[in-house]
Amino acid sequence: GSLVVMYTRETREAMSTAEEALAREDLQAVAAAVHSVKSSSGYVGAREVVEVSENILAACRMGELAKVKPLLMEFGSAFARAESALAKEARPAN
Repeated sequence: GSLVVMYTRETREAMSTAEEALAREDLQAVAAAVHSVKSSSGYVGAREVVEVSENILAACRMGELAKVKPLLMEFGSAFARAESALAKEARPAN
C-alpha cells in the first residue's frame, strides 16, 4: 500500500537527482542519491535494485564516470521491474 507508493516516489526522485548529478559529473551526488534508496529497496524486496545500487556506489567510489551512466540505465530498468512486481503484490486477490 502506502509503503510501496512512498518507495516508488522516493526512488523516482533519487533517479532524477542521480541523472542530474551525472550530467554535472558529480559522482558524490550520484552516490548520495542512489545510497538514499538502497536500503529501502532492500526493505521492499527489490534485490536487483540493491545489487545495481551497490555497483553504482562502487563505480562512484572508484571515480569511474564511464561506468556510472550505463549502470544508472540498468538501475532504471531494475526499478521498473521492481515497481511492476510490487504493484502486482499490492493488488488485492479476487
